Amino acid sequence: MRAPVAGVKQAVRWAKRERFPDLPSDQQVLDAPSLSLPTSRSPVVSIVIPVYGKFATTWSCLQALAQARTATPFEVIVVDDASPDRSAEVMGFASGVRVHRNPENLGFIRSCNVGAQLATGEWLCLLNNDTRVTDGWLDELLQTFELHADTGMVGARLLFPDGRLQEAGGTVFRDGSASHLGRNRDPGRPEYAFVREVDYCSGACLLLRTELYRSLGGFDEHYLPAYYEDADLAFRVRQRGLRVLYQPLCRVVHYEGITNGRDLQRGVKRYQDVNREKFRERWQQTLLAEHPAPGRRTALSAERRLRPQLLVIPRQSVGLAANDLQRWRALDALGWKLSVFTRDPSAAEQLGRAGIEPLTPPYYPTGASALVGPRAASVSLLWCDDGPWLPELHELIRTSAPHVKTVVNWTDARPLDTAELDRMRCADLIVAVDDQAVLALQAQAPHLRVVSAASSDPQLADGLRRLLAHR
Repeated sequence: MRAPVAGVKQAVRWAKRERFPDLPSDQQVLDAPSLSLPTSRSPVVSIVIPVYGKFATTWSCLQALAQARTATPFEVIVVDDASPDRSAEVMGFASGVRVHRNPENLGFIRSCNVGAQLATGEWLCLLNNDTRVTDGWLDELLQTFELHADTGMVGARLLFPDGRLQEAGGTVFRDGSASHLGRNRDPGRPEYAFVREVDYCSGACLLLRTELYRSLGGFDEHYLPAYYEDADLAFRVRQRGLRVLYQPLCRVVHYEGITNGRDLQRGVKRYQDVNREKFRERWQQTLLAEHPAPGRRTALSAERRLRPQLLVIPRQSVGLAANDLQRWRALDALGWKLSVFTRDPSAAEQLGRAGIEPLTPPYYPTGASALVGPRAASVSLLWCDDGPWLPELHELIRTSAPHVKTVVNWTDARPLDTAELDRMRCADLIVAVDDQAVLALQAQAPHLRVVSAASSDPQLADGLRRLLAHR
């Protein structure tokens, strides 16, 4: 993607041969049959891939685009930045691809901006040529804008070829330094499995409206030849009052280091430090006002917008009831960060897509102590369905986390029996199924604080706001 320099070429060759054995060789690509991509003449998304040399890597990227299942109509624009190899020739063997060849080497940033001007889709996807997309990737990116209001830009979950997590969004510190969240960790961990607001996402895979990118002037040439252009774009998107989100269900393999190597003292890679200083100077006021000191943000508090945490333990931890997701999204809108326990992979995906952290085995086994214990210090409110284990849970909170407020969800319309009534006494708030259940419970036990879960009744929102105000 970016022009290699003397001294880096051999390291890149070694990285490709030793670390990325799944990538094809140049000869394998030259001997391969033609490639056909299922592109559309009326694309919703324009995928722009800037290229400088390394045609085998680009071919692998295009092959993945041809194979990955997606329902979103798209076009592919390869911007060949005056490659010194046979890239332009080889790209001609891939049907369904628009190839634009720069008359001279413009560099990565300018090539992305050239591709954006050629785009015909409403949405623009910037995709590195050293990536391989997976099934559903583009659908998930696009759906994020439908499910989450005020979204300006979305980035993917990036994976190393061996399956390790490379990035679950990025965080920027007060001094302008940045960190890839979850790097080298297990990508299945719950803290990396839900949509959330982040400081930025790497430019290896980004989606935003084409018009927004153009109106912002695209990647800023202030950062030529490369590095920090993606973080700067995220900050400018946020200046427009829009959010930058991480979408874990868009999974993209990224062959990091294949283009510019890893040596910060040599070649294009050295501009990572140079441009950090440019970035820090430009955004100094924002960084001082809104960003933590280096190393302060942890995986559990990696969201850009830190919120009080609400832990949900449903009675039925397999699947989601019809109104569960709607209710929990409403709670999310009230300002809580929700974490919900479930054993169902499908439910976990639904939760993650909605921006709710799914607590799943084996990371979180069944049991009150196992669920609450590791999060006792960070949880502000516990939402749980009534069950025989409630006394154990109340005792755990009383001894280990007295600051935690407890909400019990009572889904029956019948009166409480003696044992149930005794369990309810420890709750800070009881959520009854409807108005009739509220009246019945209040008549049976006037001392209980009860609100209705009916979607038309504001009592639930008011009750939770009161708990939030007095946590």
